[in-house]
Amino acid sequence: MKKSIILAAAFLLPAVTFAQTISGNSGIFGTINELLRVVYPILFAVAILFFLFQLAMFLLNSGEKKDEAKSGMIWGIIILVVMFSITGIIGLLQGGLGISSTDTIKPPTVPGING
Repeated sequence: MKKSIILAAAFLLPAVTFAQTISGNSGIFGTINELLRVVYPILFAVAILFFLFQLAMFLLNSGEKKDEAKSGMIWGIIILVVMFSITGIIGLLQGGLGISSTDTIKPPTVPGING
C-alpha cells in the first residue's frame, strides 16, 4: 500500500509542480483545471492497466486467486464505464449549454500513425 502511494506521488509530483506554468489561467481554478488536465489521462491509463493486470492474473492462476482476479476484472470494467460515462456527460452538458471546451478537461485520444 505504501509503495503504491509513493509511486503515485512520484508520477504526479511533476504535474503538481508545473501545474501553474502550463497555461495562462490564473488563480486556484486555473491550477485545478491544469492539474486535472494532466491527471485525467493518467487515471484512464491506470484503470486500463488495472484491468489488464487482473486479466493476466485470471489467465495465469487457478482456484481462489482466479475468483479474486475475476472480481477485479469486473471492478475494472465498472471503473472504466463510469469514467467514460462521466466524460460523455460532461461533453453533452458542454454542447447543450454552449460552453467552450478549450478550458475544460478533454478525454484522452488514441495516438495514430501519420503517413
